[in-house]
Amino acid sequence: MTIAAVPLRRLGSQGLVASAQGLGCMGMTYSYTNTAGWGGDAESIDTVHRALELGVNFLDTSDIYGPFTNEELVGEFQPTPVTVVGGERWCPSVGCAASQRR
Repeated sequence: MTIAAVPLRRLGSQGLVASAQGLGCMGMTYSYTNTAGWGGDAESIDTVHRALELGVNFLDTSDIYGPFTNEELVGEFQPTPVTVVGGERWCPSVGCAASQRR
């Protein structure tokens, strides 16, 4: 079975290109981590790698997921030379320390 590559979309006029499908990373360090079947950090990193293999280059993360640990976890994977576009939300009550450590 052949899996088609995820289509890309041009964003704005500066040449940024992002995949039409993104990978939501919240469940890697937040809401699903205490449920049966959660595979831990290694499975999360494998998921990021698989998404990149399929052509997904838009990773949706936030400093509030964890809190602070989501961006750090996603930043641990070692990508091949690809452009990764990050979707980020910032929570003023938490700050941006995790974002700055990446």
